[in-house]
Amino acid sequence: MAKATKLPSGNWRCKAYYTDEYGKHRSKSFTAETKKMAEFMADEFLIEREHSARPENKTLGELADRYIDSQSEILSPSTIRGYRSIRQNAFSTIIDTRVGLLTKELYQKAVNDYASGRSPKTVLSAHAFFNKVLMENDITVGVGAKLPPRVKKRLRFQALRRWSPFSRASKVPDCICIACSRSA
Repeated sequence: MAKATKLPSGNWRCKAYYTDEYGKHRSKSFTAETKKMAEFMADEFLIEREHSARPENKTLGELADRYIDSQSEILSPSTIRGYRSIRQNAFSTIIDTRVGLLTKELYQKAVNDYASGRSPKTVLSAHAFFNKVLMENDITVGVGAKLPPRVKKRLRFQALRRWSPFSRASKVPDCICIACSRSA
């Protein structure tokens, strides 16, 4: 608990000492008219700082933003742009949920809601991003989530007859070429 000292102006000042995320020792000063109020403000700051430092007390969106910022110089700009787009659009039902309150059922429901009207690849990309964010913070909510099955592309083969001058001259039967085309 921080101790308050009286200032020449008659107000009370209390300094809260803490260590930031880079390991540097910092202090923050709080000034109030009463000693009790100055100490309360400093204590409240320290408790809130300790509480918000834990990953389980952050929302999924905050963790995603932190992950994107930490990877911004490593990954390509198009990947960062894709991550930001996923962060804005995907899993809107749980993006503001604290990760400590997130359950496998809530996560699966968010995947299911997001999958309606979207391709399986889009859902897989969003799940992979958010699962990576959660796993980086040692949270295993997204592991084992059921995703929509991939749509297999059918290839249709067509036989094309092609006449070549070589085949006519050598009296070799017609050459058959096989061409592939996608059927949607």
